[in-house]
Amino acid sequence: MAHEELVNLEGTFLPVTTPFDSVTGDVDYAAFGANLRRWFGALFEES
Repeated sequence: MAHEELVNLEGTFLPVTTPFDSVTGDVDYAAFGANLRRWFGALFEES
């Protein structure tokens, strides 16, 4: 069985860009959510 170690990521900021709607200039929350899901998925992938 592989040894797993927990890492405290409290206070860690991910380098996620904030996407904006090209027409309205508002934050594109759907695209922002997709960026976060991609990052969180990458954090928990097996290496």
